[in-house]
Order: sequence, then structure tokens, then C-alpha cells
Amino acid sequence: MEIHVALFCIGIVLWLAWRWKKLSLWQNLGIPGPKPNLIFGNILELYRKGPVECHEEWVKKYGRVLGYFYGMKPVLLVTDPYLLKNIFIKDFNKFINRESFNPLHVYSPKHERSQSILNLPGQAWKYVRSVLTPTFTTAKMKQMSGSMKSSIETMLEILQEKAQKGIGFDIFDVYQRLTMDVIMKTAFGIQTDVQTNAKSSILRATKLIFVTPYKDAIIFLGYTGNKKTRRMTEAEIESSAFTVLLAGYETTSTALAYTTYLLAKHQDVQENLYQEIKDLVDKGQKLEYATINKLPYLDKVLNESMRVYPPVHLFTNRYAVEDVQYGDIQIPKGTLIQAPVYLMHHDPDFWSEPEIFDPERFSSKPNTEGITYLPFGVGPRNCLGMRFAQLEAKLALANLVYKFNIKLDDTQQDNLKILCRIRILAPSEVRVKLEPRNEEN
Repeated sequence: MEIHVALFCIGIVLWLAWRWKKLSLWQNLGIPGPKPNLIFGNILELYRKGPVECHEEWVKKYGRVLGYFYGMKPVLLVTDPYLLKNIFIKDFNKFINRESFNPLHVYSPKHERSQSILNLPGQAWKYVRSVLTPTFTTAKMKQMSGSMKSSIETMLEILQEKAQKGIGFDIFDVYQRLTMDVIMKTAFGIQTDVQTNAKSSILRATKLIFVTPYKDAIIFLGYTGNKKTRRMTEAEIESSAFTVLLAGYETTSTALAYTTYLLAKHQDVQENLYQEIKDLVDKGQKLEYATINKLPYLDKVLNESMRVYPPVHLFTNRYAVEDVQYGDIQIPKGTLIQAPVYLMHHDPDFWSEPEIFDPERFSSKPNTEGITYLPFGVGPRNCLGMRFAQLEAKLALANLVYKFNIKLDDTQQDNLKILCRIRILAPSEVRVKLEPRNEEN
């Protein structure tokens, strides 16, 4: 009995010594950071305060490059724009992998959800990306814009009814139905009544993917561009389809909701945008794929909205696949690199008066020498559907602002109530009233 107790005690001591050695990594490398708990690392502080507030405190206290531990996982939090450019762009192949979509899930080639382009490592990611990239060529974008326009016209009819009734409503719900309708049509070839049927739930629409033979319906699977390459596996198709659904539905609807809120709150900005759109239409141009990029102020509005309220707000991340040295900063293999998006977008060192909504700040490009703006991620592993999301958002907003003046409903508080999820920073609702424009449009 005494021997068992002694062995147990020795085991505990050895485990604690091993644990302490692991948690001394950043201290030994001379990289500052919060002191980790022997059992939990820095997780408790992150959960108690929230990651955005926690990261902000740490950056103020320890500087633009700091180390902490997510449990036993070593994390390097970086807000140095020049170091980020090295990591995400110049030395991309040394940081090619990224953290799993689910923070509790470790990549496994046998796990179906690991086959998503979000999670795939190295060469597997390169292959799947090469298959999916042709989806977003100019020709395919033009093809998909017709389906987008059809869905937007349905949305406008619904909004016209609400405007005529003079009632306030949650436009975030309208946008969620719009983006679900668009993604189901363009990515999966499925017609739904999600916009017109109030009882058609998002969950029910999502389940359609798994009971429909979508493999042959997805636009981007019709042609890979190289007959000699292998076909995507069933698991890769399913997981990538699930990723496309989540990205195309939630992030775009969230960005639209935030932008609409800001336009309703800042009537001067909305009026400037309306005049730009009206000038284009008065010249005989239609609000469609061929002309939507002729609205530079619309670009500024969307860019600034995603700076103030980045939908994917926490961080963009990469894993070091080898040991890397930048001056005095040593990054060991296996380190998770995090670039905190919300923090970067609201840093007064990068943005003058960052809490103010000012589209004109995008009259010139953000810091081109480093990385300070990353709503879609950055580098070769940025958001694959960025052009798709931008096109959909531009078409929806341009048509909305041209037809209606947007105002906040009396029940909408001046400050949004925001729900902080694992990946998305979403408003609980955005209540507005619409007034039809006087002109015949």
C-alpha cells in the first residue's frame, strides 16, 4: 500500500515538473505574457473576461507580441502589422496550417469534419483549394449574380410590403433568409421558400443538403480544370459543402445587418451613398454584376462597416509548421499564431478615432507595408468566397438604398445588443423602418 502511495506521489511530482517545463516556454524564450495556471494555462481568464477584452488588456500590458497558453497549447498573440505580413504572406509556407473550426477538435484525416477547406493541412488544403477556386472566376461570378439578383428582388418585394405598412421589423432576419436563399441556389442548386415562408426555418433548409444528392448540383464540382487530378472524396465534398453553407449564410447576413444599422444611424452617409447609386441609375445603368463595381463609395461603406463590426471578429490564425526566427522573436514549431481581428480594427495606432464610422478613411488603402485590416483573413489562405460575399452584399445594399430610406425603429436601441459566438459577432436583431424613395424607382 505504501509503495502504491509513494509511486502515485512520484507520478504527480513528475507530471507537475513536466507541466511546469511546458508552461515555461515563453518565459525561456524571452517573450512576455500573462502567467499561466499550472492546470488550465490562461483559459480561465479568457472565459471570465472574454477574449476581446482579455487580449486588449494583455496587449496594453505586454506589447504587440506576447505568449499565452490555451490549456497546454502555446499561443503567440501578434498585433505587430509587419510581423503579421511576414507570417501570413511572405513566409506563408512556414505557417500554412490553421486551427480547427472547432477549438475542441484536433485535425484527423479520419474525421469527416476535418476534410473542410477550413481545417485541411498543407498539401491537402492546396488540392481542395485548387478544386474550389474555379467557382469564383469572373465567368462563374457573373453566372451566379443572376441567382443573387432574383433572390434580392424577392427580398425587395417583402420589404416593399413592410414599408407600405410603416412597421418596424428586424432586417437581420430578412438578410438571413436572403443569404440562405442565395447560397442554396448558387452552391447547391436547390430552390427554397425560405424568404416567403415564415415557418421555413434555417435549420430545416440546412437539412436539405444532407437528404439531396447535392454532389452533382454544386456548381464548382462540374469541372476541376484538370482531368488528371483525383476527384474530391465524399467526405471532402460534404465537409466543404457544410463550410460553404455556414460562410455564405451567416457571415454575409451579419455584415449586411451591421452595415444597414450604421447607414440608418448615419443618415448623411446613407444620403451620400444614395446619390452615388442614383447618379449611376440616371445614366441608364442597372444595378447588376456589370455595373456594381462602379460605386466606389459603396466599397468604402462596406469596408468601414466591416472594420467597425468584423463578423469574424476574434482572430485569424496559423500554425508554425517549423521553427522560425524573426530577430529576437523565436517561434517554435507547433505554435498557434493569432491575429486578433477586432483589436486590430479598433487600434488607435492604426486607425484615427477608431470608434467613429467614417467611410472616407478608405479613400486610401490601409497600411500596405503591414497588415492592419483583415475582415476576410489575409494571405493565400484568406476567405475563398470573399468575392462572392462582396458581390452579394453590394447588390443587396445598392438595391435597398436606391429604393428605400432606412431609419432605425423607435424600439432599436442606439447601441446594438451583440451576441458573441465562437466565430461570429452577430447582432441579436436590427430593427428598422423603411420609407420608399419619392422618385419612381
